[in-house]
Amino acid sequence: MWTPRLSAATPLEKVNEKPENSHGYFHGHNCCLPKDKVTSHEIKCGRFKRVLVDLMTVNISDTRSRRMYKSYSALCAVKYLQFKEYPWTIHPFSKFRLYMEAFIVSLIIVSDLLLAVHFSRPDPREYVLEGYCLLCLDITYLLSKMTNFITGYIVGNTCPEAILDVKRIVPKYFTSWFIPDISSTSIVFLKAFRYESVYIEQLFTSLKIIRILKLFYHVHNLGEAFKLKVLILHCGFKYLITLFGTESARAQYFIMAKQVEMYLDQKKFPKRIKNKVLRFYAIGFQSHFFAEYRMMSCVSGQLREDIIMHTGRQLVRDVAFLKQLPGSLLLQIGSKLRIVMFIAGDIIMKIKTIGDCLYFIHKGTVAIYCESGKEVCHLEDGDFFGEIALVMSHRLRTASAVAVTNCELFRLDKEDFESYVACYPTVYEDIKKVATNRYEQSKMLDDHHKTELNMKKSRKVELPE
Repeated sequence: MWTPRLSAATPLEKVNEKPENSHGYFHGHNCCLPKDKVTSHEIKCGRFKRVLVDLMTVNISDTRSRRMYKSYSALCAVKYLQFKEYPWTIHPFSKFRLYMEAFIVSLIIVSDLLLAVHFSRPDPREYVLEGYCLLCLDITYLLSKMTNFITGYIVGNTCPEAILDVKRIVPKYFTSWFIPDISSTSIVFLKAFRYESVYIEQLFTSLKIIRILKLFYHVHNLGEAFKLKVLILHCGFKYLITLFGTESARAQYFIMAKQVEMYLDQKKFPKRIKNKVLRFYAIGFQSHFFAEYRMMSCVSGQLREDIIMHTGRQLVRDVAFLKQLPGSLLLQIGSKLRIVMFIAGDIIMKIKTIGDCLYFIHKGTVAIYCESGKEVCHLEDGDFFGEIALVMSHRLRTASAVAVTNCELFRLDKEDFESYVACYPTVYEDIKKVATNRYEQSKMLDDHHKTELNMKKSRKVELPE
């Protein structure tokens, strides 16, 4: 008898068939869960009700809900549970609640703007249309607040839970936002009873300021819901600005300042030092980061000389004892100057320390003090100091210098001073003459001040006797 040949394996052969890449202990075992253990969380309803369920149940794409429920399976389970147990309750992280909060924010802003315009009129009662518009907005706001009686709330911080039972929602709302919401719309009840009193009407209208609290509350919730999207847009926008915008120098400065601040926090510097360092960077860079050496390397020789003499170093030309030097030498001196910054209260140099540089004041005010602590003078833009230690034989500072204001100084080191200035005898003698006069004046003031202090001390000693 002829029997047809089967083109496929029989079920028994499939069971006995051993997969190529399987182990022996999987042979003949078909892994599956019983049907009563499998939960699909499938919501079976009509199209219209499905739209309502999607609006009122938890929004899977909401950042807050994903942070709270951790997994897609948990979100589906919560969605299914609400559909079965609390079908007419609004989840606090639902699309409906999100749209409602956005609507309330817009409503408050429009109402407050119209209210400001209405009461800025000479006689607001004459503008009846504006009054009706305000009343309609207040009624709409009141009706929108009725949804709070069926909107759940979140409890707990470490293990948050959404409360969707109306029996718990209503008492919670009555003890939290109910009185502020009713108070801010009390003008509606006044209009409903046709109670006309200018004083009472103004009093009830002024209660609308309570809505500012709700405005901040709803804006905060919207910000939390859209935080991830806003952060992505913000990062992309800042990236484009950094690449193509005019704020790239400012952005680089703030990045650098943030790194400095993190470093200071990590090293646990005192707040006083931390603020001083950050203020120093703010003054030095003026909220813009730029590398001068890069710009200088891209320009021609003549243009570089012009930039050197016109970026603040031209003050060298205004110093009396340097006017005798040729222009080429002034240019060389200008190229050797280094900008140094000092914050108000900083000690620039101390008395009886070795002097290794000369300072030119570009911006700011510097106070000079003698050994006894007596203030000798104030030096301002265009002045110089520190030359006494460079031309006197003892090479020591004869006075202390303190920044009275935030100062921008140009520093000329001792080696550069001797290379470019000391080789001109007439110029060197002029500097030495200025230094000698300053030293004698400060010495005289110092001696006079010491004498006064000694006299005061002697008087104090004689008084008890």
